[in-house]
Amino acid sequence: MIKQDPDISRKFDHLKSIPGFGMLLSAHLLVMTESFSKISEYKRLAAFIGIVPYQYQSGTSIRRKDSIRHYGPMASRKLLRLAAQSVATHDPQSYNKFHS
Repeated sequence: MIKQDPDISRKFDHLKSIPGFGMLLSAHLLVMTESFSKISEYKRLAAFIGIVPYQYQSGTSIRRKDSIRHYGPMASRKLLRLAAQSVATHDPQSYNKFHS
């Protein structure tokens, strides 16, 4: 089905070129965002999935570290975590490039 639409096929190929992104994660993101027509900005996508760290504030004190709220689809967070683990395991140079 992906190969039948040239636009979706092109976006799928671009996603798969990202280290750690495979068929499942790429297809999942395309379906969830309706081929990036529903959510096209990366910040909105990250907030929708629930991976944006939010700061805890209570009055004037900020005593907790930033944390994610676990809103949004759990499957997306799981697939992204597995992709990151795969890159960290199989391509440490690429992983270290993003974490330094």
